[in-house]
Amino acid sequence: MLLSISYSDSKIPEDFQWKNRILILKNFQNDSLWFDKGLKEEIQNRKLLIFHFSGGIKLKSNFEEEIENAKFLEKLPADSESKTAWVLIGLDGGVKNSGNDFPLPKEIFRLIDSMPMRQSEMKKSNN
Repeated sequence: MLLSISYSDSKIPEDFQWKNRILILKNFQNDSLWFDKGLKEEIQNRKLLIFHFSGGIKLKSNFEEEIENAKFLEKLPADSESKTAWVLIGLDGGVKNSGNDFPLPKEIFRLIDSMPMRQSEMKKSNN
């Protein structure tokens, strides 16, 4: 008898809990603002991973490894089936904010910087 064990190295959102914040974008025409090299340091400082999807497929990300697309898309609001949507997930794995209009980096950074965990990170980095 042959026993077949299959497992996947693909990451799911829970794999990033307590390590990274996650921004999931869906169906936006232009995501280049988020992938501008000028934002790289700010994104890294905030431990932010960005995933842009369209039609259930990952278009672009600052995370190179394989992910389970469906598990990430499940984090979006249920009413976002065919329209644009975004969701910000905190270090604790909880949804911190979401919307349908394109999220500007400045707005997302402000949201992240107001979070207690981020406040703590900033205090530690100033010492």
